[in-house]
Amino acid sequence: MRPRPILALLALAILLVVAGCRDEDRGLSQATSLPGTSVARQEARTSATPRPTETSTPRATPTATPTPTITPTPSPTAQPINLDGDPRALVMRDPEPQNGAPCGIVDTLDFPLDWPDAESISRGGQDFGRFRRRYDGYHAGEDWWGPNRRNSFGQPVYSIGHGQVTYANGWGWGADQGVIIIRHTFADGRSFLSFYGHLDPPSVELRAGACVARGEQIAKIGRPRSSPHLHFEIRNHTPDDPGPGYWGTDPTLSGWLPPSQTIWSQRISSSPGVQWMQPFWGEDALPIGLWNGDTLLMADDVYLLGLNTSDGREQWRQAIIEGFVRAQDDDGDEDLAPLAATAAFDVRDAVLYTADRRGRVAAFGLPPEDTGEEEIAAAPAAIPLWDIDFHNFSGAPVLVPIPGGGVAYATRGHMVGLSAIGAILWRHPFEAQIMDWRMVGDQVVLSAPGPGPSLWTLTPDGPSPWPADASGPLAQAGDDLYAYTGRGVFRLDPATSSAALFYALPDGLISQGDILALPDGGLLVAHMDAGGRRLLALDGDGTLRWERAYADLLGGRPHLFLAGDRPFLLSEHSSDGWGLASLYAINSGQAALTHIFSGGTRMPISGRTWAEAPGPNQILINIGGGSVVSLDPQAALQYLCAAGPLAACAP
Repeated sequence: MRPRPILALLALAILLVVAGCRDEDRGLSQATSLPGTSVARQEARTSATPRPTETSTPRATPTATPTPTITPTPSPTAQPINLDGDPRALVMRDPEPQNGAPCGIVDTLDFPLDWPDAESISRGGQDFGRFRRRYDGYHAGEDWWGPNRRNSFGQPVYSIGHGQVTYANGWGWGADQGVIIIRHTFADGRSFLSFYGHLDPPSVELRAGACVARGEQIAKIGRPRSSPHLHFEIRNHTPDDPGPGYWGTDPTLSGWLPPSQTIWSQRISSSPGVQWMQPFWGEDALPIGLWNGDTLLMADDVYLLGLNTSDGREQWRQAIIEGFVRAQDDDGDEDLAPLAATAAFDVRDAVLYTADRRGRVAAFGLPPEDTGEEEIAAAPAAIPLWDIDFHNFSGAPVLVPIPGGGVAYATRGHMVGLSAIGAILWRHPFEAQIMDWRMVGDQVVLSAPGPGPSLWTLTPDGPSPWPADASGPLAQAGDDLYAYTGRGVFRLDPATSSAALFYALPDGLISQGDILALPDGGLLVAHMDAGGRRLLALDGDGTLRWERAYADLLGGRPHLFLAGDRPFLLSEHSSDGWGLASLYAINSGQAALTHIFSGGTRMPISGRTWAEAPGPNQILINIGGGSVVSLDPQAALQYLCAAGPLAACAP
């Protein structure tokens, strides 16, 4: 679905998103490497209630130097970038009768409305398993409306995959009208049933035994006793009877599957190069980073989880209920409401810091490194070390490493330095919102747009503002540090706290741009302005190698990163009820993109999509509100290249 340029720009300008800590150049996403000492870690474990001590005074804000005049250099329009590759097309097959599958095996799955991706459907995929008091049961499926609820009657309904009809009756649910059930068989012999209810009776023309293909229209939405909508289920039982629609207990314990999650899981698992996937649902899912080279740290519900990066299996878990509050839901039941908002990881001392929106900062010690496989299974989970409540702090927190040990906790109007044992080192007023940071030698450079200075240096003594104004996503190439500001790329000099214009750009939306340092010393820049979206490649001296437009080829927020020496672009696109993450390999020599992966969710969480590359043959992709996916990019490219010549196949 292509965005409408004017509306998209207005919406993006209003809903400007300030990103948190970024991963591509520091090796972690929402995780930080915090230097420290083993002595400090031991002290932290033996000090249950640290007493805060304040040791510094606020620093004066310097006078800003004049911002250099920028003359935009790119043309208003640019040649479209070469885009090839279609991983979905490689798995699509026409249905062919086989032993045990008279109507063919499933190649991939699509959605029942607005075929194939349900991009225009905002309501659908969010209410499986929900308890509804008026029915005294848990919803065994999902309710889907058309592009808008009022006009859902008569909307076409499609089969989600190749299969054989097991039940079809225009009045199968009586006053709630028609029902169709289809069995779908997979290559490994397993099968399940898709269920379509509340169908318009005259449109139910199929009969039991008929074959249908993926994407084939099977009926239309009818007029049940409630408003017109589709009741959609996936289940493993009752092939020839409609069933109740609601169940007295959790439907997943009685043979029902979460429909939209199941569709996306099948789509993702059948994609070339996918090694494994793990579903994580809801706003409480928090990706943290990598530990010990092979453990992905996640927060799920009320737990810290350690997942093995080789297969996605859980290695250990630790309850962090202290990071949650108890609340009453609409039905009077007690729920745990998540508070954790961000986390930072001290790789050297194996300490994990968390911070929530109510001013609570906590530290956990992680299982030791270099443990054998048998010992890992018996290793202790994360150990609570200490926590501090800053009751007068609120807002979205950010955690940043302090050179030499400890962590800086920044939230609305404040920045506090904390030692590894939880003692307060200093306080500093801080009105900006940290967007990005980079460790440069024995200091950290902060990029923090907002009132006052937008660049800062963080040392063990606290933050110091720069007089320069050049805030945005940062990229680091050796000793060179760059900032993408939306109006140009600046080269930063931490030694002198100065910024010099490196390459000028027309004013654009910083939330829709990104920057990446290449191994050869060049830069890749994603930029969006009134002229559209474009990707630029720059030499180390600021010379433009090429500039290509990509607005008509892919949409969504771009994330640039490296896997080995190869650059990739992850596009994050989300709307109400629909989220998609698409991965492209970049051939910077040929100014080309190759599409190698797409994954999505019907419960998107904007800003929670990220990609991290533990090595050249593995990319971990977290789809905000959906799944964590492990992809072998080289295997995906080999599969695509075997089907035909692509830009990514060239050296």
